[in-house]
Amino acid sequence: MRNVDIPGSQNEEENTIMNGKNLRIVGIVSSIIGFIITAFGVYKYEEAKGMVKALGQGSALFGSTDSTYRSEAIWLSSMNNYRIVIIVGAIILVVGIILLISGIINLKKETAKIENVEVNVSTNGKMMELKAMLDNGLITSDEFEMKKKELLDKM
Repeated sequence: MRNVDIPGSQNEEENTIMNGKNLRIVGIVSSIIGFIITAFGVYKYEEAKGMVKALGQGSALFGSTDSTYRSEAIWLSSMNNYRIVIIVGAIILVVGIILLISGIINLKKETAKIENVEVNVSTNGKMMELKAMLDNGLITSDEFEMKKKELLDKM
């Protein structure tokens, strides 16, 4: 994923985290929009299906006319259009879910990277303190090597 410069951010990690957060937000919003579009399509499809059924029952009871056939054709065409709306809504919903999951995964990866960097910085600081203690004669070189090994093993 390409990092985008965000005004006010200090480093690359912060930019990437913001991208992870933005992916989550876009994923949530598009999932909601996809769900609404799909629900609307299903509702209108069922409505058109009911009209086709009612026209068919009316034709059976009262006979068919040209206007009945035209009305039925219009409602059948509407059903096909609402099928497309349902499919588009479902696609938007799935893309939104994928973006949401990608954002969560990206955010977790970047958080783990930052935690690893913090551990390394902490270890480097301790190593510098140990070196200063060695240079000042506060610890022996054997003690320094032992503590150094302990710190490196924790990484």
